[in-house]
Parts: sequence; structure tokens; C-alpha cells
Amino acid sequence: VFIGIVAGIGMLWFQDLMPGRAGAATTLFTNSISTGVILAGVIQGAIAQSWGHFAVYWIIAVISVVALFLTAKVKDI
Repeated sequence: VFIGIVAGIGMLWFQDLMPGRAGAATTLFTNSISTGVILAGVIQGAIAQSWGHFAVYWIIAVISVVALFLTAKVKDI
């Protein structure tokens, strides 16, 4: 249920960022999720092999903070 709610909110946010282009926004959101899932495993494996599994958590923490900052910079529509 939680994933369904979060995914729905994310899709609505993409659609709000692209008014009048709901289809393109939905496609962009769906493709972003699929691409992220594919790349995440490869990147996680490479990081864990190079610097250890604990480094994965530190790197994702940094990425999360950067993503939060960039999300806050998006102008309201």
C-alpha cells in the first residue's frame, strides 16, 4: 500500500511539472523508475566490491541529501 501511495504521488508531481502533457509525464516517470531499478543493482554491486558494503549506505545518504536539496529548488507551479 505504501509503495502504491508514494508512486502515485510521484506521478502526480511529474504531471504537475508538465502541465498539459500528462501522458509524457507519466511515461517519463515510469521509465525513470525502470531505469533506476536496473542501474541501482549494477552501481550498488560496483560500490560494494570496490569499497565495501557499508560505503553503499554512505553514498546513498549523500545522494538522498542532494536529491532533497534539488527537490526543494523546484519552482512551484
